[in-house]
Amino acid sequence: MENMMEHEFQDEQRADDSLFTKRVKAGKRVYFIDVKRNRKGDLYMAISEKRRMKDGSVKRTRVIVFQEDLLKFEDAFNEVLVDMKKRLSEGGR
Repeated sequence: MENMMEHEFQDEQRADDSLFTKRVKAGKRVYFIDVKRNRKGDLYMAISEKRRMKDGSVKRTRVIVFQEDLLKFEDAFNEVLVDMKKRLSEGGR
C-alpha cells in the first residue's frame, strides 16, 4: 500500500506546475512544500499534507502563503519552532 501511495504522489507532482518542491515523508503522511507562480506571475508557497485514510481514500490539506505574507509567515514559523524545540528539550511531548 505504501508503494501505491508513493506512486500516486509522484504522478501528481510530475503533473504539477511547481517551480520547486520539497517532499517530506513522515510515516503515513507525506508533506510537500512547493514554490509556485500564479497567473499574474506572483510567487506563492503551498504547503500540503497528504495521508492515506483507513478506508483507502487520500485526504489532502493545503495552506497557501502569498509572497507578500512570506516574511511574516517565516517569522511566526521560526518562533513556533524555537518554542517547540525548547519544550522538547525540557522533556515535553
